[in-house]
Amino acid sequence: MSVWRWDPFDELVALRESMEHLFEEMYSCRPPLFRDAPVMWETDAALVFRAELPSADPARIEVSLSEDTLTVTAEGLRRTIPLPVAVAPGQARATFRDGVLEVRMPKAGAEKVTRITVEAA
Repeated sequence: MSVWRWDPFDELVALRESMEHLFEEMYSCRPPLFRDAPVMWETDAALVFRAELPSADPARIEVSLSEDTLTVTAEGLRRTIPLPVAVAPGQARATFRDGVLEVRMPKAGAEKVTRITVEAA
């Protein structure tokens, strides 16, 4: 009779390999929502979001916006992006041209500071 030493880490390696195979199968069957990483930049007056969606049908792209979150849904996939500054959702505009989605979001109006003169009584 032979004796062998049991190593629990051998089973963990097999489990990790099985999980990697499972995730490869799950995610390889769906194309990514964005071909390249989306880009967002800030100007003095607005935030601008741009993403390449080369195979998307413009009629099936949904863009929703709150003061602090942008959500893009296309091809049955959804991506939610937190915004670094508050925006005015009612004034935002989205365009889709040559496979590129661009969303321009004007920044929310900041309260104007008013100087108040103190009068001596």
